[in-house]
Amino acid sequence: MVAQPGFCSQCGAPLRAGARFCASCGASVAAIPAAPPAAPAYQPPQQVVYQSAPPAGYPVQPAYAAQRAPARRRPRAGTVLLIAAGVLLLLLLLARFVALQVVGETTLATVTAVELVDSDEYAYQISYTFGGPGDTVVQGSTTVEDVLNVGTLPTVGDTVTVRYLPFLPAINEIVK
Repeated sequence: MVAQPGFCSQCGAPLRAGARFCASCGASVAAIPAAPPAAPAYQPPQQVVYQSAPPAGYPVQPAYAAQRAPARRRPRAGTVLLIAAGVLLLLLLLARFVALQVVGETTLATVTAVELVDSDEYAYQISYTFGGPGDTVVQGSTTVEDVLNVGTLPTVGDTVTVRYLPFLPAINEIVK
């Protein structure tokens, strides 16, 4: 089906119905194809809920299937292990700090070495020895960063105060 325009495309004069030429300027009237009929609005199929058993061989879906939320992705095992290891490390560091403050004992230690370990960070490692429980000799070390004045560092042979756990003297630190 072809529709005719209402006005001339050349001069704009109104056109008579069925005219092939414009009565005003004589230009040929081009036919405009009619717009296709509008498609009916989409309506999703209705879900059928049987009151009795469906026919044999017909797939059955639960009535609540369309209402379920999509399944959530579970985290990968590697991610869970990495997070668990990080949390455990933080708990151990916190436990070390608390244990040294609560049940730690204080003693004097002798500095055995002072070494520059990272010149970009001005980091020095201080090694020391002290007498632990019984007649044991315990060796320890700590790293000090951002040392801008090396005169503040102890030298070999100096005495420093150390806090340690009597039941596990390998856990120790220099008291500042």
